[in-house]
Amino acid sequence: MIVELSTLRDATLSPDLPIGGIITRFDESGADDLAVFDPGGHMLGMLTEKYVRIRYADEIDRSQRDLYGED
Repeated sequence: MIVELSTLRDATLSPDLPIGGIITRFDESGADDLAVFDPGGHMLGMLTEKYVRIRYADEIDRSQRDLYGED
């Protein structure tokens, strides 16, 4: 099972964790990727730090363009 192979067993994500919490979890763990688990403990997938930071930056950029009417 993947949990048995994991080195950062306490550094996981839940699907309802806000983006700030996800980034904090990556910063605190130093991991390049983290598993996402549902409340029942079933693994839903993986997120990479690179993907999270790119999506976050894209959303900030999109939000700023909307705010200034640059769409």
